Amino acid sequence: MRNAILALCLLCPLPSALAATLVTSTFDTDVDGWTAVSASVFEWRSNDGNPPGYLYLDNTETAIAYVVAPAKFRGDLSAYNGGTLSFDGKLLGSGGGFYDSTVDYGNIFIQSFVPNVGTLTARLDVLPGGAAPPAGGWQTFTAPLTAAAWIRTSGQAIPESQWLQILANVTDVRISVEALFGNEIAWRAPRCSAWNTAII
Repeated sequence: MRNAILALCLLCPLPSALAATLVTSTFDTDVDGWTAVSASVFEWRSNDGNPPGYLYLDNTETAIAYVVAPAKFRGDLSAYNGGTLSFDGKLLGSGGGFYDSTVDYGNIFIQSFVPNVGTLTARLDVLPGGAAPPAGGWQTFTAPLTAAAWIRTSGQAIPESQWLQILANVTDVRISVEALFGNEIAWRAPRCSAWNTAII
């Protein structure tokens, strides 16, 4: 069993010419289409956040827990190449030990279906080496949307041409919220989730 209590906010920048384009989830009033995998409780709450409004996730199962982005974060994201994906996180409670895994807290997965190739998945760990998620306060994590920053789930580098294929038809975006190995308590995803524009 795994134990985590956290929060999340996503920002994914575009080239400056497309700076007005922004895909975001502010969690002002609800979960905004986000879903969860392996959560016994997944709901919107208003009593915390950065600013107030967040997703609350309690994972008392043995399976790895993820938050999954809604449709507005999928599709052709080619314009976001060179931008960033950012989120705020916060550990709300603990009941187990931290561990290092390719599916632990902070691993982001972008999946795509490429015709004549099949399903391709890119992974980036914004908190590598089994580092502990933030406790007591919000912390911002930023992932560059560049081929050089991401790897395949096999651990191999992603060629630029394949990275562009992935961004052209994104079918799934998910973030692991699996922070601890032990009795899972909860996870929070704060108020801001967005594909935003990179300032170069």
